[in-house]
Amino acid sequence: MYKKVDILDFEFVTPRNTPEQTLLSTDPDDPTVVAEITFEDCLGPKDIIWLNSIFHIDNDNTLNVVSITHQILKNGTPIYTSITEVDRELNDDFGQIFSQQYVDEFSDFENGVTYEVVAYSSNSNVFLQGPITFTGTKLFFKYKETDC
Repeated sequence: MYKKVDILDFEFVTPRNTPEQTLLSTDPDDPTVVAEITFEDCLGPKDIIWLNSIFHIDNDNTLNVVSITHQILKNGTPIYTSITEVDRELNDDFGQIFSQQYVDEFSDFENGVTYEVVAYSSNSNVFLQGPITFTGTKLFFKYKETDC
């Protein structure tokens, strides 16, 4: 038996398809913001936001291995974190793809929820590359503005 799913809102952002040599931060307290999406409408119990993002990096390090921490933040708080090691091998050195997916299910009413994809490197000389995409899909319910 299949359950019907309604797509109520869809947010899509391509902030920098070809960023101009954006150096990735090495500071975990001040990571590089890769992309950002804000849902202005009311989100409530059983709403689901399905997030997907993709970006690339160029590792210009002379070191063999660099760790890249990439996260999805919800209103500034990490809800997804992954660490990927990138070496200087031909397949990893340029255009390493970072893909994040996360499903955020709501239990309370919230208004104006902002999601960010952020990243930082364990070493300097790592550059953010495009194309960059970040999508957010709102599924299920719709609430009246007075609910939030």
